[in-house]
Amino acid sequence: MLAKLRKLAGSCVLLITVVPATVIAADTAPAVDLQAAELAVANGAYREAIGKWSTVIRNIRAGRDAEERSDTSLKSGSADLSLGKLLLRRGDAYRRIGFYNRSFDDLQQAVELGKHSGIPILQSLAFGSVVFGSLGDLQMAAEHNQSFHGTRQSPEELYAKSLRMAIDTGASALISAAAIRLGNWQFENGDVDGASETLLNAVFYSEETESFMLQADARVKYARVVRTQGLDADAIDILRNASTRLVEMPAGYSRAEITLALGREAAAIGGPTAANVGVSAFEEVVDLGKSLSDKRLMGSALAEIGLWNLDTGDKLEAIKYLQNAVGVAADAHDLAIDWEWQLARLYAQVGDIDSAMESYRRSISHIDEIRHDIPVSYVDGQSSFRETRAPIYLEYADLLMRNADTSVDYQQNQSMLSRAQFVMEQVKGAELQDYFRDTCVVNQSSSIADEATNNTAVIYPIVLDDRLAVLLNAEGQYYHYSSPVSASRLKDEVDNLARLLRDPESATDNDTHKQYSKRIYDWVVAPALAQIEKSNAQTLFVVPDGVLRTIPFSALWNGSEYLVEQYQVAIAPGLTLLNSDSVTRTKRR
Repeated sequence: MLAKLRKLAGSCVLLITVVPATVIAADTAPAVDLQAAELAVANGAYREAIGKWSTVIRNIRAGRDAEERSDTSLKSGSADLSLGKLLLRRGDAYRRIGFYNRSFDDLQQAVELGKHSGIPILQSLAFGSVVFGSLGDLQMAAEHNQSFHGTRQSPEELYAKSLRMAIDTGASALISAAAIRLGNWQFENGDVDGASETLLNAVFYSEETESFMLQADARVKYARVVRTQGLDADAIDILRNASTRLVEMPAGYSRAEITLALGREAAAIGGPTAANVGVSAFEEVVDLGKSLSDKRLMGSALAEIGLWNLDTGDKLEAIKYLQNAVGVAADAHDLAIDWEWQLARLYAQVGDIDSAMESYRRSISHIDEIRHDIPVSYVDGQSSFRETRAPIYLEYADLLMRNADTSVDYQQNQSMLSRAQFVMEQVKGAELQDYFRDTCVVNQSSSIADEATNNTAVIYPIVLDDRLAVLLNAEGQYYHYSSPVSASRLKDEVDNLARLLRDPESATDNDTHKQYSKRIYDWVVAPALAQIEKSNAQTLFVVPDGVLRTIPFSALWNGSEYLVEQYQVAIAPGLTLLNSDSVTRTKRR
C-alpha cells in the first residue's frame, strides 16, 4: 500500500481540501449562515452550528424542489454536492453531541447524493471518502448504543473504504485524513504494527498539504504508537514537532483538542523531559478554553495537570487542580464523574474523610444526571456499568461502613449504614437496566425492607476486593460485619459449590459440597448469627451480590444443618427493586 500511496501522491490530479475543515459555500445558501456555523464549530458550539446549517439545508432543498417542478434543473450536480457537504457537516455535529440516529440519517442522505447527483468522478470519490470516514467515526461512537438504528458495518470496513477512495483521488489531504482515522482504529483494537505503518503514511501525506491541523494530528497519533513500542525519546521528539505545527493553527477548537491529546501523550510518557511538553500543552489548552469560553476544555486541562501532579507524588497540588476543574466545569457531568472520583480517593488518602464522602456523593450525582445516556451493555454475564462505574459506589459504600464502625454516635452510625445500603441498591438497579437493555425498567417506588416484620432479618452481603462486608437489618436496626476473604478467594469457593450442586456426579463423595458450603456460611451468615437469633427472626431475606447470586443460599451448611432447615429463606435482586404490592396476598398451597 505504501508504494501505491506515494505513487498516487506524486501524480495528484486534483487537490481537494478535507471537507470538515473548510467553509462550504453554495450559491443557493446564505453566506452569513454558513460563516456563523463555521465560527460556532470553531468554538465548539455544535448545537448553534446545527441550527444555522438546518436553515441553509431547507433553502437548498426548497430551491431544488422548485427547479424540479419547473423542469429547469441543471445536471451539473453542484447544488447536490453543496447539499451533501452540508449534510455531512451537520451529521458530524450531531455525532459530537450524541444524536447518533440523526447523524446517521444525514450521512446516509449524503452518501445517496454522492451516488446519484452526477458529480464528476474525482469529486464524488473525494466526497465519498470523507462521508465513509464520518460513518466510521459514528459507528465507533454508537457501538454500545442499543437505540442506534444505523449501519452495522465495522469502523474498520468504513475507514478502509474511505482510504481506498482517498487513494483513488490522489489528494494528499484526503489520504492523510483517512489514514489517521484507520490508523487510530487499528491502534485502539490492538494492531500496533498496522497502526504504525498507516499513521506513518498519514504523517508523510500531511507534509504534502498546507494543513497544519493534519500535520499536527497525524504526529500526535503516531507518537502514541511509537510510545507503545517503547521508544519514549522518539515519541517526545515527534510531539515536539507536532507542537510547532499547532502554534501555526488558528486559536480554535480543533487546535485545543489536538493540543490536549498531545499533552495526554506526554503525560503517558512521564518524566521531567515529557513534563516540559505536556504541562505547557495543558496550560495552553486552559488559555484556549478561556478565549473560547469553553468550560469543558478548561476543566479537562486543569484535571490533567492535577493528575500529572499526582503522578509526581504531590497529592495536595493534585487536589487543588482537580478542585479547580470541578469548579470550572461542574455541569460537564460526564467528565466530573471521574474528577470527583479521583478527588474522593485523594481526600481519603490524606485523611479528610468528610470531603472524601462528599466527593463520592457528587460523583454519583453526576452519574445520575446522565444515567439514561450511559450506553447499556450486558455481555457474557457482565454488566458494563458494574465494570466501569460500580467501583465508585462500592468504594463509597466501603468508606461509609468503615466510618460507621468508628462512630460513637448511634444516629450517625445508622445513617451511614443506611446510606451504604442505598448506594448498593443504585448499583443493583443499574445492573438490571443493563440486563434488560432498558434504562427505564427499574421503578424504585417501594421497598420490601420497609415492610420487614419483627420476625424477618435482611442480610445484605457486599463483595469488596479485600473482604466480604455484610449489612444486617434486624428489628429496624442496621449492623455491619466483615469477613476477611478476598473477592478472588470468594469467587473460587462459590464457583466450586455451584459446580458441585449443578453436577453432583463430579463430587468425590456425597458430602464434598459441604466443605465449600460451610466456608461460605461462615463468611456470610455466621458473623451475624448472634444478632439474628436475638431478633427471633424466622425468615432471612438475602440480597446477594456479585458471584453470590450463582448459588442457592438455602444450601449453606452450618456444620449440622442447612440454612433452610433453620430459617425460611427468600432471595431478591434488591430491596427497592420489587414492588411488594405486585403479588396478591391470598392463601395458596
